[in-house]
Formats: sequence, C-alpha cells, structure tokens
Amino acid sequence: MNRPKNQDQLYELFGALANESISPEQMRTLEELLIVDSEARKLYYDYTDVHLELAALEEQHRHLEPLRQLRDELNSVVEDHRTEAPTTPIIASNVGKHIATIAATILATFCLQTAWTSYRNESSDSLVTVLSDETAYFATLLKSVDCEWIGDERPAFDGQRLLSRRLVLKQGVAEFGFDSGVRIVMEGPSDLTIHSVSSALLQHGKIVLHGDEAAEEFSLQTPNSVLYDVGTEYGTEVREDGTTEVHVFSGEVRIEPNGEGKGSFTEQQLSNGQARILDRSGIKVIRPREDKFVRTIPHSLLPTMEPQDELLAYEPFQYETGILGNADGGKGFSTPWRGDLNNPNKSSGRVLSAQSLQSESIDAVTKKGMLEITRDGVCCRTLQTPIRLDTDGVYYISFMLRRTHLSAEGSQLGSFALHSETYTRTSPKIHFGMTSDRYITVSHVPHAIEMVPPRMTSGKVYFYVAKIVAGIEQPDQVMLRVYGDDETVPATEPMVWNCRTPATHDNAILDRIRIHTSGGGRYQFDEIRIGKTWQSVTPTN
Repeated sequence: MNRPKNQDQLYELFGALANESISPEQMRTLEELLIVDSEARKLYYDYTDVHLELAALEEQHRHLEPLRQLRDELNSVVEDHRTEAPTTPIIASNVGKHIATIAATILATFCLQTAWTSYRNESSDSLVTVLSDETAYFATLLKSVDCEWIGDERPAFDGQRLLSRRLVLKQGVAEFGFDSGVRIVMEGPSDLTIHSVSSALLQHGKIVLHGDEAAEEFSLQTPNSVLYDVGTEYGTEVREDGTTEVHVFSGEVRIEPNGEGKGSFTEQQLSNGQARILDRSGIKVIRPREDKFVRTIPHSLLPTMEPQDELLAYEPFQYETGILGNADGGKGFSTPWRGDLNNPNKSSGRVLSAQSLQSESIDAVTKKGMLEITRDGVCCRTLQTPIRLDTDGVYYISFMLRRTHLSAEGSQLGSFALHSETYTRTSPKIHFGMTSDRYITVSHVPHAIEMVPPRMTSGKVYFYVAKIVAGIEQPDQVMLRVYGDDETVPATEPMVWNCRTPATHDNAILDRIRIHTSGGGRYQFDEIRIGKTWQSVTPTN
C-alpha cells in the first residue's frame, strides 16, 4: 500500500494532539505536513475517527465499571451459596438479604448511570443521550438501485449510517462506503454481515470490493476462505454450497483457507487479471470476467431528481440594503431575519450587496450579496421545514465562510448553528464554525470538536458542507467537510470527512438557524443551503 511520507512522525504528532501534549512547534509541523500531503490528511482523518470512538468506549467502560464490580460480587455470593451445605436456614436468609442489598444497589447504580448518560431540557423537551452501548458507526449506504432488503436490520435510505449488522439483499444493487475509504458494491441476492470498518462476512452472493491504499487491510470472510485486499479492486461470488470465485481487477489479493477450505488448498496470492475458484476439491484457475460483476453504480441508474427539488432552504443574501435588518429573501424560511431567536429586533449583520464569496467564474448577476457580521453580532431565522432528529432521515447543510479581521481582544468565533424553537444557552444544538486560532470547529451537544487541522487562512474562502444523520432507533451523527477555494467539490459525498461527532441519541427538532460572532473578529457568510441530498447543497457552479 502507498503510505504517507513521514508516517512515524505523523503518528507521533497525532498522539501528542490527541493527548493534548502537543507543543506549538509540533502543531506547526503537523499543519505543514497536512497541507502538502493529501495522504497525510487522509491518515489524520482516519486516526481522528478511531480516537473519537475509543474515547467514547473508554468513557462508557468507566461509568459501567461499578456495575461490573457489583455483578462479580453477586456471582461470587451465589457461587459461595451453591458450594456451602445448607445446614441451617439462617445462612440462606443472610444470603438472601445480601443478594437483596446488592440488587438494590445495582438498581440505584443503574438509575445514576441513566441520569449520567441522559438529560432532559425542560424548556425544549428534548432528550439527548450519550450512547452507553458498544456500537459505533463505520460505514454509509452511499447509493442503491431497486433494492429489496430482508430482515429487521434493513437500510432505510441512501446516506444512512450503518452499525455492525447483517445485510440480506434479495434484489437490486447497493454501494457502501466504509469510513476507512474502502467501498463495497453488493448485488442481490446476497447475504453480507459487516463486522467492523475493516472486516465482513459474505455467506453467499456477489460483491466488488474497492480497497484503499491508505486504509488498513480489509478482510472478507467466506465459508471456505478469507480474502485480504492489498490496495485492490476485486470481485467475489459465493454460491449457496460455499464455492467461492475470486476475480482480481487491480492490485493483489491474499487468500487464506478458512472453515471448509482448510485442507483443500494452501495460501494463495492473486494479482491483477487473475481469477480462481475455491471449493472442496481445491483451487482452480479460471478466466477472469469483469462483466460478471457490477463494479460501481452509474449515476444513470439512480433515480432522476433535480437538486432544486431537494433543497429545503436557501439564502444568497441578495439584498440592496446595507443592513440585513428584517430582510426576508431567499426560500424555505417562515420568518425574516432578526436579532436573536426569541428577539424580534433587527439583526446586526451587514449586507455587502456588490460582493460575494462565490467563485469569480460565476456570473456576476447571480452572485451579488453576502453577509458580514462582527463584534458579537447575531442573525437568526426560522426554517419552514425543520431538521428533525426524532425521525429517520439525512440532511445536508452548506455555506461559505471567510474571516477578514482578527481583533486583539482575545477569543473570537464565527459560528453557524442550529437550535430548537425555545432556544437557551443549554439547548441541544449543532454548530459549525472557525475559531480565533483558525481551526474548524463542530459540535453536537454534548460533544464538541474544537481543533481540526490543518489551520485555515484569514482572508481565504472556505466552503463548509455538513451531513446530519437522524434516527428514531439508531443514533444521530454530524459530519463535516471543509473545502478551500482551490479544491474541487466532488459530485457525490466523500467517504472521508474532516471530522465526525460521536454518535448520540437526540430527539431535538431544530427549526432555527443562528449566525453569530464572539469577540472582535469579522466574519463573512454566503450561500447558505439546507437540503436532503449532497447535490442539493453543492451546486456545480
């Protein structure tokens, strides 16, 4: 696999950043490496994902430790009672009292644990729960065509985040993207169980795996083998009797015998253009056939949908006035701009009607206007269609941001936030922005990520694109990708994001946007979009 240059140095810097022991000199070195090396940036994003999930698990285990100790004590008491001869009824009575005491303690501890992991905001009636189960997202259903799923854990919509689960596809084609960068195209009928970000089990059916050179080895288990990709694209088919075919389209695949295959064949290494069939009689050479597999889902097969039809709200700030005030242009809003969520006073933003943060290639007629806000300014507006975290769905948000001035008055922040109707400082919210240290910041209360390298540049335009995955039974998650004005925004959503918040259960209804600055910094915002698809918030021009 291709690895970033200075990989050992990068891991050392990542560790120092994660442990909050990084020095200013180390931070400058890290930023320089991330700016010049795309593979280093990808490795950093992957490292950040893993670190966040490990931190969440560590927090979970720390709070569950009292329950584990009580469980062990209860098991010990029960075992002692089983081994002792019941010579008198007093022993049994004392054991019963002991068990009752432990049971009561467990109940109290459970109540405390529940109180620790959940809180209810009385004003917004919104419940936020930090996950206390051993689950984590690690893949996304990118796109699907004519899919019919079987079972209780069937995906509901494109863009949905996935937990470890069994996926049984009766018909159709689905494409999954793993957070590591690996993609799998699954063709029905197939039975695939995803174990982790780097492993899965194919009981039967056909898939094509697109490996990623910067990711760790992906292991695909079949009834008679385990396939390991080495920066590979390959197709495999598992028949109902366990017979496995492997066709390598690029890179290399290492095959190890497993289960029914043990004793039938030895470890094999296949290269580009080679194919094998594995069964109880051994391993045989066959002619490679690319036409046997669906290697990707072309856009022509996807449902035709105009991006404008999926756009829920849009604000281009095309106003002639110099003060934003109570302007009410754009689409998808039920109120004009105002000074705060519960304050009808005019907003404090200023409209620069002859300027824009959009690319110079865009027609001057369509790009007039942008918002400038400074010195603790606040601009708020209500959405006609709220972002509902109490339903199954996916939302996308985009906006342009530039910081033009940094005051010497201490900490400053430029922020775009989503709130509920009854906003308070402690209400559940989702927030994106740029800190005074020029770092990307994102939060989904109670989680906040405040230092995401590389550091941004004052005076440069950045395009923020966020994805919010909402669920009734499954947890919610927020992802953010930020593009510089010299980067190309892809036609489809990326598999690797700048950062992701830990998965959290939240039933908030977010119907207000709030743009504000703190301190003396000056920030400019433009082209705010909220939609249901990546394409609806990332126009081609």
